[in-house]
Amino acid sequence: ALLGLIAAASLGYSVVHTAADPATAYFFSTTRIWELAIGALLAFAVVRLARLPHRLAEVMAGLGLVLVLGSAFFLSASTPWPSFWALFPTVGSALIIAAGCASSETVTARLLGLRPMVFIGGLSYAIYLWHWPLITLAKQAYPDVRLRHLALLGLASVVLAWLTKHLVEDPIRFHPGLSAKAS
Repeated sequence: ALLGLIAAASLGYSVVHTAADPATAYFFSTTRIWELAIGALLAFAVVRLARLPHRLAEVMAGLGLVLVLGSAFFLSASTPWPSFWALFPTVGSALIIAAGCASSETVTARLLGLRPMVFIGGLSYAIYLWHWPLITLAKQAYPDVRLRHLALLGLASVVLAWLTKHLVEDPIRFHPGLSAKAS
């Protein structure tokens, strides 16, 4: 209940802060904590979610995928962010995860389990870190950046993410001297 209250308060503040000062709302933890709280609420609900009927899991996963993909197509640079607009990809992701607790055999799970999707998923955070600086630098250097150039920057983000993961992240994460002790 407390976590739900924190999520609701943070979402409310996100809507208010985004309307008043969208430039800073993106970076304030208080406007984004609700997104993490949704994940935490999911963690508390895993046992109950595991008992969902397969058909309900199928619907939840499909709706979640529609929300996530729809966000990619219908949210734009002019969409006030995070505000309530962030509900679409966040709730969509939560629905996919919740459905996965009940069944790994949904159409969505099979789609997201394909090798290319798993590959991109494994690199997703590094891609997230690389794509924005590349796009920003390209737009500053070449204000007339076209879609084909952005596609190439997307591909470059994947290559840089793969290099970063294999040359920096994994060697640090799996280094015996760093991972042997909890401290």
